[in-house]
Amino acid sequence: MSQSEFEIINNILDIWKIVIQAIVFLVLWAAAFRGKKWKRDGIAAVLFILANIGSGFLPWASWVRYGVLASAIMGYAGICYKKQIEKAFFIILAFYNFHCLGYLMANSIYQKIINAMLKSLDVVQDSYLQEMYRCMAVGMFCLVISYAVLLATMTLILCRLIKGVDIMAWQDVLLLSVLNFVGSMIVGVVNGLIAVKIDTEFFLLFDEKPDLLWKIPMIAVFIFAGEAALIYFWQRYRILLSEGQKAFVEEIAIQCGFCTTGMIMSAKALLLKNPTPTEEEIRVALSGNICRCSGYVQIVRAVDRAARELREVGV
Repeated sequence: MSQSEFEIINNILDIWKIVIQAIVFLVLWAAAFRGKKWKRDGIAAVLFILANIGSGFLPWASWVRYGVLASAIMGYAGICYKKQIEKAFFIILAFYNFHCLGYLMANSIYQKIINAMLKSLDVVQDSYLQEMYRCMAVGMFCLVISYAVLLATMTLILCRLIKGVDIMAWQDVLLLSVLNFVGSMIVGVVNGLIAVKIDTEFFLLFDEKPDLLWKIPMIAVFIFAGEAALIYFWQRYRILLSEGQKAFVEEIAIQCGFCTTGMIMSAKALLLKNPTPTEEEIRVALSGNICRCSGYVQIVRAVDRAARELREVGV
């Protein structure tokens, strides 16, 4: 394989990667907003894919391209989803983190394949350069395939986790995006250390520390697992809180409302520790809150009802 043929294949794979990124992001967007404005979103999606592909041919650094596209998406969200712009911001951060983590894991696969293939080549052969380009093309193909599979897998898991989330406040975005920032920063550090020039020589990270080829992907897996767990428990917390509030309203346990917040928080703390409390345990848990309006009958009944309903939905 000649250098020109390798460059053509590399350009095709770059376009393929950009298309995959655009499609995966649109799947994530559709899961978050559940097709509320599907016609307008469909037109915007086509324009987004075309702009993403077109920007790939411009002499921009990747972070500039992602920054411009993120700004455009936030502008669209500000116009069409003004009341849910926090969720749009979270989706962008999560996607970029998945992109970074997917690349981190796929790059280790690429390095492993390339190292194995290049070691089998004979440097003194006349066809060494052609064989080297062929190995690099195979490695790049494996990189894009593994990156696409990893990115799609993480996205599908997140789509399942955020199902049913209608409202997301800024404090929720900050809480759930901590590991997004961590993942992006780790990828930046690793990329900066892969090849470092020291005086007249180059330090190649994976040549000097081959064990990092499996340790670094494991770090990426743990970061994603931590983020998925955080989103999962945040969802459980929201369901627990909403079921408690609904039970208080339906059992007419809210009167003046002065003690309601404390009652609900105490009930939530109780149900987190004990999903099947007795009436006596409910009264003990609520004893730190004083209600001047009722005899606590409706309040105790509301907590018991919330416990039963939470058990039914599997929380």
